[in-house]
Amino acid sequence: YLLKVMQEVEENNGKHIDSSVAYLSLPLWSSRTTMNLDDYCRVFESRSQLLIKEACNTMLELSSSPSSDEFLSNSIQLVHIANAHMETYLMRAFYEQVNKASQHPSISSILEQLFYVFAIHTLRNESADFIRFKLLSADQIYELETRTLPDMYSQLRPNLVALVDAFDFHDHELDSCLGRYDGQVYEALMERARLNPTNGHKVHPASLSLKQGTLSTL
Repeated sequence: YLLKVMQEVEENNGKHIDSSVAYLSLPLWSSRTTMNLDDYCRVFESRSQLLIKEACNTMLELSSSPSSDEFLSNSIQLVHIANAHMETYLMRAFYEQVNKASQHPSISSILEQLFYVFAIHTLRNESADFIRFKLLSADQIYELETRTLPDMYSQLRPNLVALVDAFDFHDHELDSCLGRYDGQVYEALMERARLNPTNGHKVHPASLSLKQGTLSTL
C-alpha cells in the first residue's frame, strides 16, 4: 500500500491520497538546532518518506530481473518501512491530541512531556535511519538522549504514579509489587521474596556445585 501511494505521489503529486499518508507529498524536513513538537512529527515523516522512496527504487530495480521475487527479497525492508509508517502515524496522532488539550494547561504540559519522551525514545531506537538520511546528526541525537530525555524524566517524575493510575492497569497486568490497588506494597514485596526459589537456600546450589568442582581438582 505504501509503495503504491508513493508511486501515486510521484506521478500525480498525491492529489487524492488518504490523510494518514498525506505526509508523503510534503517537502523533506530541514534540520535545526531546537525542535518543537511539530518538528518531531516532521522528522519522522521525512524518515518514513525516504525509506519508502528507497524501497520503491529497490523494487523497481529488482522487477527488471525475471528470476527475482522482489517482495520476498525485500521482506525485511518492507516490514521496516511499515513499522516506520506506524511510528509516524502515532507521532502525529499524539501531537494532535496534545494540541486539543491546550485549553487545559495543567494537562497539556504533562502530555507534552510524555510526547517528548515517546518521540526521543523512539528516535533513539531508530537513530541509524535519521543519521543515514542526514535528517539528524549523531551529536544531535546524543544531545537529545543525554540532556533532553533526562530533563523530561525529571519533569514527569512527580506525576508518574497518577499517570499509571490513569491507565487503570490491574495488578495482574502490572505483575509488580508496586502501584497495587490494595496498597499492601511491603507485604507484597516480602511475599514475592518468599516465593522466589532462590531464597529457599542459604547458599545457592549452583555455588555449592561450583565449590565442590573446584575442590575436587585440588
